[in-house]
Amino acid sequence: MQILYPFSIDAAPQPVGSSWASDGTVSPALTGGFLKDSSSVGFGRFCIELFISEDYAYLCESRSIALKGKLVIGHNMLLDVMHTVHQFYCPLPADLNEFKEMTTCVFPRLLDTKLMASTQPFKDIINNTSLAELEKRLKETPFNPPKVESAEGFPSYDTASEQLHEAGYDAYITGLCFISMANYLVHYPFSFSFGRLFLMRVMDIPYLNLEGPDLQPKRDHVLHVTFPKEWKTSDLYQLFSAFGPFASIPQQSTVIHLSLACSHFRKNIQMESDSC
Repeated sequence: MQILYPFSIDAAPQPVGSSWASDGTVSPALTGGFLKDSSSVGFGRFCIELFISEDYAYLCESRSIALKGKLVIGHNMLLDVMHTVHQFYCPLPADLNEFKEMTTCVFPRLLDTKLMASTQPFKDIINNTSLAELEKRLKETPFNPPKVESAEGFPSYDTASEQLHEAGYDAYITGLCFISMANYLVHYPFSFSFGRLFLMRVMDIPYLNLEGPDLQPKRDHVLHVTFPKEWKTSDLYQLFSAFGPFASIPQQSTVIHLSLACSHFRKNIQMESDSC
């Protein structure tokens, strides 16, 4: 079986053709109007030929999610989203904005529970946002965890005997975490934005915004430092210790990015270097 699947979602899907246009895009005529305008939107190239029935079933389900705008919930889900798009749709583009557009077409409403737990009003009352610890914390005050009953013949997961990193179990407790946090938000004037995926180890950009530009933090406290190859880490600490706490991020053998905890020290460093 060969299916051609266009990504730009505009109307209910119509039967599509199974050939490419000469320029590598799909003609709107072949897609029954499913593409808005393949020449301007540029999504025609994001088509895929599927030959495995299981993949086709998954694709049909994903198309239904996209068309109906269903909410897709995950925990620290950026890598999961990337693998899903890459394995079932097309290779990931090199351009970030292109990736954002493509992902938003496939999954119009994404919500990351790790990001949710890391932001207000939860960040002050949740210390550990790893999935297992989050699930435990959300069973305690002031949260109201859901009571889940499984259908007959379908034994439920027992959270008392953890089955972490099993896909079904992780998905299950992610759902529990979301419901508990959503119940909490009912009593507070907070809303949560969709299409934002948690970013690991990026302190000043906590999430990737699929629906718009990303945060542009000030980085005037970050210095690009080149030093002699004979120097050791202790030499750098001795040189910069007078300007308060800092973190160093190696780039090359003789280059680091040095992040000052207090940005106002940046002016002092500039004054001293000018006087040398």
